[in-house]
Amino acid sequence: MAQIALRVTLGEFPRRKGSSLVVSPPVNCSQKRGKGTPVPLPALLLGLSMAVFGLLGAGMDSLFGDEVWLKNGHQITGKICEINRDQLILEVPEGKITLQRHQIDYVVRISADASMLAECRRRLQGGFPGSSLPYLRREFIRNPDSQEVIQLYRECLLAELELELQQDAAERALQLWNEVSTIPGSTPEVTALRPRVLQEQNRLLKMEKEILRAIETGEPVIALRGLEALTWRFPSEADSWIRVFEEQSLLAALQHLQNAEYPQLQKTLENLLERSPDSWQQCRTALALAWIHNQQNPLEDALTWVPHAPALHLALAEAASKSENPLQMTPHLERVTQLVGEEIQSTRIHQNFAEQARKELVGESTPPADLHAISGEWLSRFWQRFAFPGSPPEIPAIVEHGTLEDLDQVLGSSGGPVRLESVMEYGQFQGLVLHVVRGDPFLCQNQLPRELFRGLIDTILETPRCPPWLQEGLAARARGPIARARDRFVLATALKQSRLPEVSDLIQMNSIDHEIHRAACGAIVDQLLETTPRALIPWQLQQIRDLGLEAFLRSSSEVDTLHKLQQRWVGELVEQRG
Repeated sequence: MAQIALRVTLGEFPRRKGSSLVVSPPVNCSQKRGKGTPVPLPALLLGLSMAVFGLLGAGMDSLFGDEVWLKNGHQITGKICEINRDQLILEVPEGKITLQRHQIDYVVRISADASMLAECRRRLQGGFPGSSLPYLRREFIRNPDSQEVIQLYRECLLAELELELQQDAAERALQLWNEVSTIPGSTPEVTALRPRVLQEQNRLLKMEKEILRAIETGEPVIALRGLEALTWRFPSEADSWIRVFEEQSLLAALQHLQNAEYPQLQKTLENLLERSPDSWQQCRTALALAWIHNQQNPLEDALTWVPHAPALHLALAEAASKSENPLQMTPHLERVTQLVGEEIQSTRIHQNFAEQARKELVGESTPPADLHAISGEWLSRFWQRFAFPGSPPEIPAIVEHGTLEDLDQVLGSSGGPVRLESVMEYGQFQGLVLHVVRGDPFLCQNQLPRELFRGLIDTILETPRCPPWLQEGLAARARGPIARARDRFVLATALKQSRLPEVSDLIQMNSIDHEIHRAACGAIVDQLLETTPRALIPWQLQQIRDLGLEAFLRSSSEVDTLHKLQQRWVGELVEQRG
């Protein structure tokens, strides 16, 4: 919280009013002191007190100072809750922030209640009314008869509602309107906004009717367009329509397949898998077929989900024949011969592949994935992608389990549906065993490559004893392209909902289990390694492990603090969202 707060107080985000940026900063409580501004006498006295910071906080549990002036010339208004030897905890309208001792110049104490309301008024006038709402909500609950609080609370709500309507954030506007309705009394501004809010409610009903009409008439493509528009304007409605979205996506994909509309087929399936990765088993062959025809993605990646597809090996052989190294087509042609026999009929091979895609899309039974072959393809991809020395290791022995509970019981610990076990006997390494629960339909894109790569971190990357966030970040980078696209979607959604984790929190976690945290770790490791030559990656990882992330960043001239790393990461997410 402190790092985000300081980022915004130093003015590094644009003002929200009149801006197209949809990220709303959580804190905007600083103002800049002009040159030559005289320091008031109380400030001078308290500035001397801050020189003996430890004495100031030694015997006090709570202070009521309200203006904290930083050495960089910025002033933060709030209520001081606690001071100790190292830091000051300041309450601002949306919560508490922590300031380090060395950042503070002096403190001015004024009436706490007056200063907080004045700060809320300043934010309202500065174009950030939403940042005042958490404090005003608490004050309204605590003192519902205060006309000063009621008036300012209503003004901030209406100003924030107006901003949301300007940015077409209809759902948030409706939520704020419901909140306005709970405040006693009314004003001309409330009356003026009522028709606009009711218009958004009617818009939601109209959009729902159009979607249902498209479903009834058998037009899944139009239904998907309506769903996309509805969930963009009313994001919380996405969960209630997810089953409809999945059904209509598969029907639309089937239509695109029958009409040989391969770009639309790829886009439809990738959008589906971003939101619903459990649909993977019904999409994998159709998506591979779209990749073959569109030629926009590396076909070698598709081998990690359909390794025994003759059509895919035939397409790889054709691509190799046009490359600088045409000899690479030989192993693929040999693989086609092994799968279909000596007589290779390309037309029939493609027809069979398209029929298999059709069966999967309509939900007909498909053969189970060959985990041994998929594991082999993943190991080959790792060596090709990361230029590891030597040859890929042998594929681990694979043991399948019926349920996750069975796997937990065998290994004596809890975890995901794929886990790599090192088998030791009398202190000697005997080999690796891959324990798998097939129940996860997204297994070959997510859990399987992640766990296989985790086993290479100690040996190939020469970085044993990695902290959890670093190990998870490295493993996340090695997952499949569809899983990585899912990561980007998860992070974009978290950004929109203001749920992005802090880097400082990630590096302190003992285990990384939530998909947002896993995606964030992968993104942070991408940031750290994006400009590092492959040969230097092991050395850099060892530095991060041994020094700790913050100390490692201080040795870098480009990004020298966790705060700057967070800023750059969030900035790139904002750019990706457009």
